[in-house]
Amino acid sequence: MRFRFYAVLALFGLFAFGIAKGQDASAFADTKLYDAVLDRLFQHDVRPGSSEIQLRYAYCDKGEMQIVIHKLRNSDFSLEVWYVAADSPNVWKQVAELVKPNRTMSPESAANLIKINHKTVVARNGTSLGALLDKADSLSISLLNPSTVTLDGMAYTISIRSISEDASLTFQGPQQSEQSNSQLIRWMGQVRLSVESEIKRK
Repeated sequence: MRFRFYAVLALFGLFAFGIAKGQDASAFADTKLYDAVLDRLFQHDVRPGSSEIQLRYAYCDKGEMQIVIHKLRNSDFSLEVWYVAADSPNVWKQVAELVKPNRTMSPESAANLIKINHKTVVARNGTSLGALLDKADSLSISLLNPSTVTLDGMAYTISIRSISEDASLTFQGPQQSEQSNSQLIRWMGQVRLSVESEIKRK
């Protein structure tokens, strides 16, 4: 995967605080606990000798999701997907409720009480989803966009892991990804919508 990086991302602490306020900080604002719970819910083993792209959607109203993408030798894609059930509150709200009677609850205890669905999706070469995933090779990421904080926004994280690469970047963007001026955020939004459609068909 090729990325063109133009600068170093800054103001991450302010960005996380802004998103947390949009998630109702008056009741719960422990972003450190929330992130630790997500890490446990979305934990997975990296395949030896294989490269992967990990997409994580967090601090979002519609429910957190993680998609891990592997390109297969036949040019198909294998996607592992973790997501909150449609009839369940998002992880942020569930953690907020869990810690009300126990402010010292550990991330491990909270994660054990939250249900996350886990499915595998195959995107065939030549399908619309396969073509969308192929666009990852031409994504351009600019880190010099104006540093604005959207209080009702969400976090988009992309991680690349391979023998030669290990990089992770998190961006703040609108809940409706198509409203972003970031090519990466719009692409991540399109991937999520397509994967959700595939899951509903199963």
